[in-house]
Amino acid sequence: MEFTAGRRIRQTGRRFLGVAGVGLAAMAAWFVTAGRPDHLTDLAFPVLACALCVLLGVVQFARLRKPFRLVVDDFGVTTYDGALSWAQIEAIALRYPEPVYGEDGTSYPAPLLTLRPVAGVTLPRKPDPTRDGRLRYTLLDTDKLDQGISELTDALAYYGGERFETVPLSVRPPAPPVVADAAWNVPGGECVFLGREPNGAQFLTRLGVACVLTVPAGVVAATSAGHFGTFWALWGWGTLIAWGMTIHSFRRWRRPLRLRIGPGGIGMREYATSEFYVPWSKIAAVVFETRPGTSKQTVQLTLLPLPGADLGRDRTHLIDGHQAYTLVRLDRLHDGEHAVAPALETYAGERFSR
Repeated sequence: MEFTAGRRIRQTGRRFLGVAGVGLAAMAAWFVTAGRPDHLTDLAFPVLACALCVLLGVVQFARLRKPFRLVVDDFGVTTYDGALSWAQIEAIALRYPEPVYGEDGTSYPAPLLTLRPVAGVTLPRKPDPTRDGRLRYTLLDTDKLDQGISELTDALAYYGGERFETVPLSVRPPAPPVVADAAWNVPGGECVFLGREPNGAQFLTRLGVACVLTVPAGVVAATSAGHFGTFWALWGWGTLIAWGMTIHSFRRWRRPLRLRIGPGGIGMREYATSEFYVPWSKIAAVVFETRPGTSKQTVQLTLLPLPGADLGRDRTHLIDGHQAYTLVRLDRLHDGEHAVAPALETYAGERFSR
């Protein structure tokens, strides 16, 4: 399959040149209807804006002059500066750069297509700096492709097989991204794990305190004709706070922290929030992970999606360039790691690794 890069660049260039053309036409119409302005400085901003749009449009079209080629087929991977057969490729992967933090918020750059050749094979381009010293090349920025990431990942999975790195080598060796669905070979229903707290006793305790505070506050409010002393004003604020804590406790009690693992996928719900559910068809791996800067006892359940899978929310972190989503810290669940591991071994199968 051949991938192209040009349609998006041309579209962007045409937009900039079109905006510049509209601006020049507007200034011409202004001259015809209103005549020449008294001060030429009045034209400074629109002229500079049009000139900037023209410059950006020219820059976009200049990008088309750079050589580009990407073919993924039975032979291997072909680029404008070389061709490698699958026998010469150790691994090929999508690697996500770190997010960019700015005043307008956080932006997440598109992934880069990277390739690791076998020992002794090189490409006539500058290799990437790596921590382990192994040779790795960035082939292209996927944001430049006319085709979508899903089409690229489908081609890499189909032709590359196990060479298509769906999860980091530090998690487990690369595995085919198309794996058997757990629903076909696992009997039974879901396993549900709840948080250690809160419970109904906490809600009832807070409800009792709120009711006790409410009675004298109501009597004073009914008999004081709107004149409160400092003590009763503070009492009233305390009553409102108590009812707020009671409502908060009730919501957390009725919708507790919950992790469910079943034949269809894995779902995680924080207290009093909606559930984040991911089917197995979008999951490459689930792992027990100890994040840097935490104690060894703080183990988290982390999910790594298949490359190109859209989970509907931003990732929490990166593991060696691969997107990762932290679901829950296991010590927040009843029985924790010891109870969750058997369920993952049953339903996640080869996707699960400690």
